[in-house]
Amino acid sequence: MERLTAKERQIMDILYAQPSISVSDVQDRLPEGSSYSSVRASLSRLVDKGYLQTARDGARHLYLPVDDPSTASKQALQRVMQTFFQGSPKATISAVLQFSDTDISEVELKEIQRMLDEGGQDG
Repeated sequence: MERLTAKERQIMDILYAQPSISVSDVQDRLPEGSSYSSVRASLSRLVDKGYLQTARDGARHLYLPVDDPSTASKQALQRVMQTFFQGSPKATISAVLQFSDTDISEVELKEIQRMLDEGGQDG
């Protein structure tokens, strides 16, 4: 698939947070200054690039991500890990733990330890 522009990535983030929304719904969630026609054009490009699909709800066109959120989140994390942490899982995990807004519960720590013991496989 073609790479996304910054605006396209922002739109995809909106659609992963709330799939199956209209052009005006996307426009409402973007920063000020995004016209309806520019949002519609961006959504059409994302359909052409294979990132979105469309559905109809009466007269409205709705947009849905092609990839499920799990696949998209793994791809996003992989990009962040490569871009900011030189591909290091240890550095990535350290940053997540350091900057997390919430404390990690004892249950979560045990689950993380279990995943590490199993070679990092979540299952």
